[in-house]
Amino acid sequence: MKPRTALIIGDAAVITFFVLVGLNNHEGVSLTGWARNAIPFTTSWLVVGSVLGVFRPKIAGSLTSILPRIVLAWPIAAMIGLVARYLILGHGLEVSFIVVTIVTNLVLLLIVRTVYALTRRAAREEANS
Repeated sequence: MKPRTALIIGDAAVITFFVLVGLNNHEGVSLTGWARNAIPFTTSWLVVGSVLGVFRPKIAGSLTSILPRIVLAWPIAAMIGLVARYLILGHGLEVSFIVVTIVTNLVLLLIVRTVYALTRRAAREEANS
C-alpha cells in the first residue's frame, strides 16, 4: 500500500471511530448515521489536509513536520465539517459538541500520526543498518 493511501485510510478510520462511538452513545449505529456524520468530516479533512500537506509521506514521516500541521489543519477541517453536518442535520453546533469533536479527533489523529512517523523512522533506520 502506498504511504499516502495508508495515511488517508488511517485518518478516515480515526474519524469513523469517533462517529461510530458518538452514534452508539446517542442514536444507534447505522449506515445512514455514519454517512451523514462521517462524510462531512472526512471530506473536509481530505481537502484541508491536502492543502496543508498532511498526506505527503515525507512530511508525515517526520514528527516535527507533521504534528504542527495536524494541530493547525484539524480544527479548520473540523469547523468546516461541523458546519456541513449542521446543514445536513440541522443541529450539532453546541459548544460542548464542537469542543469534544475537535479535541477528541485531534488527539486520535496525533496518536495515529505519531505511530506512523515512528514506524517510518524505524523502517528507515533498519534499511540503513
